[in-house]
Amino acid sequence: MLHGGSMIKEGTRYLLVAPHLVLAPGIALMMVVLAVNLIGDQWRDYLDVRSRQSNR
Repeated sequence: MLHGGSMIKEGTRYLLVAPHLVLAPGIALMMVVLAVNLIGDQWRDYLDVRSRQSNR
């Protein structure tokens, strides 16, 4: 199983010749990290009892 980090590392050798080898997994990894961050923020807001009480 290939991981995003290893795909980026292997693609750095060919960065000047074929930049898509680094950009595609890099963008995919960035989108996964952003999605996990946004989901974590939503869960924190949903589960934080103190913030729900102060909004009322």
